[in-house]
Amino acid sequence: MGALGLEMFLNARKANKSAHDFQVTTPVAYPTGFSELDYLNGQKVEVYDRDDNLIMEYDSVGVVEGTMNTIIADAGLGKTTIAQQFATTIAARYDNSFVVHEDIEQASHLNRVYNISRLSASWMRTHYTMYQDTHAETVVDRFKDHALMKLNNRKVFEYDTGLKDMYGDKLIRMQPSFMLLDSLAMMRSEDLDMDADKDSTGKATNNMSGARNARFNSEIFKQMLPYAKKANIILYIINHISRKVDIGFVKSARDLVGLGENESLPGGRASVYLANNVLRLKNKCQLKPDKEYGINGYIIGATYYKSRTNASNVECELIFDKSNGYSKILTMLHFGLNNNLVKKSGNKYYVKGYEDTIFTKKTFMSTCEEHPILLNALYNLMHPILRGYLGRQAITADESEEERLDSYSDIMTMLAV
Repeated sequence: MGALGLEMFLNARKANKSAHDFQVTTPVAYPTGFSELDYLNGQKVEVYDRDDNLIMEYDSVGVVEGTMNTIIADAGLGKTTIAQQFATTIAARYDNSFVVHEDIEQASHLNRVYNISRLSASWMRTHYTMYQDTHAETVVDRFKDHALMKLNNRKVFEYDTGLKDMYGDKLIRMQPSFMLLDSLAMMRSEDLDMDADKDSTGKATNNMSGARNARFNSEIFKQMLPYAKKANIILYIINHISRKVDIGFVKSARDLVGLGENESLPGGRASVYLANNVLRLKNKCQLKPDKEYGINGYIIGATYYKSRTNASNVECELIFDKSNGYSKILTMLHFGLNNNLVKKSGNKYYVKGYEDTIFTKKTFMSTCEEHPILLNALYNLMHPILRGYLGRQAITADESEEERLDSYSDIMTMLAV
């Protein structure tokens, strides 16, 4: 008769009108537009029929649905900026997607998001909102309304992803939405009584306050994450790297593998242990307007210190323009230069196979505006290298012309936002 036990159990749960199960299946991932970073956090999905025959496979890359993602860095390296770009790039692909930005630091403004996202003011009005409350209880209350609104209006938000799980079933999901929490170091409970944080002499201690906040943060994240998964709310948690001073002979334990011995993360360890991904940004080189890429910014080393979908601690490099945010196009060029996909011709460069279209590092973006096929050509050269980052062996067969056109459409859509 075959194995009936699991099938009978699942049917019983379906018949139980009071059941509210959320059965785990193949996760859906959303590309952020930064291709190398997306593939470093990606996996290959293989789809089988009931006879265990492989019927298709595809690359699932980017940020995973309903997950908590922590971004850490020193000050001034664009932690908030890249979170805003990730969220707006994905949200712009869906009619009912939106971003709730909890600016606890009270340091952001909508004009900055408008400038770096390159989206319209009308899109911003209907898809992006920002709050500057300082109390965690208010943040949690808004998150609860966010999740319940989606769960109570499934027909509005559900869509067919066009993907299948490993068993060949359609993946129907809610459109993704986002919560940006900036930053964890500044989040406080409105009930935190500073008078309670005193030692035996009556002197207040920062350690006591820090410990209470850490416990508080841990509890609220534990409550939020199940709802984030069910409602497909992607959380981006911004956190600063602090420097601690060890005065004893025994070094204190590191908060996260990859951090230096004197580096720590404020707000407790929940943002690390409960996160699907922890992304570290590190300044590698300063860029000046009169040199290199013609911008005032940095080459940023980006490393997933933690990833639940791929190997961790593999660095890639992003191009950060202080005025305009992280550049997807210049980051592609930088990857091409580092991987010998962009060749030098005298004082200029060309993409392999397109020797007649030459440019400098400063003029690459304007050249792409004149010759948009150049980006597709570069992406097609990048693709085999990127697929090598995935956990399963990549397909070696050449892509069809239809697949190449789909690839071009996808990359141009991501770059447009």
